[in-house]
Amino acid sequence: MADASKTAETTRPRPWSRRAKILASVLIAWHVAAVFVGPWSMPGWASQLGASCGWLFHPYTQALALDNGYRFFAPEPGPSHLIRYDIDGGRVRGEFPSRAEHWPRLWYHRHFMLTEFVNLLESASREENSPARKLAEAYAESYPKH
Repeated sequence: MADASKTAETTRPRPWSRRAKILASVLIAWHVAAVFVGPWSMPGWASQLGASCGWLFHPYTQALALDNGYRFFAPEPGPSHLIRYDIDGGRVRGEFPSRAEHWPRLWYHRHFMLTEFVNLLESASREENSPARKLAEAYAESYPKH
């Protein structure tokens, strides 16, 4: 019986030290701030304060992919980047993604994210013969094949 109580005492977790609690609190506060600053500091919409905070948090938000486009769901989300296509001289026309074709909604959203990805690559590659431009064109050409 004494052995069982001794085992329970040794396996009970030790409480955190004051230093560990402070460090954990600072790290949690940093992370919560980074989650807020990521979308707040996006180019094109950011205030000077938002851009400054974004610069400070950039390595962290970039490493954890917290700098993504939450603004997509904001009150003024901006334009979408649908792909309209014309195949065989106009015999087959359509739009990608199509609400009628890509159903249910999750399937539509998946295709929509593919078009956003191509736009992201293309907007990052404004130079004519850059590797990023060639990659964007390769992705855009591969979509109809699939």
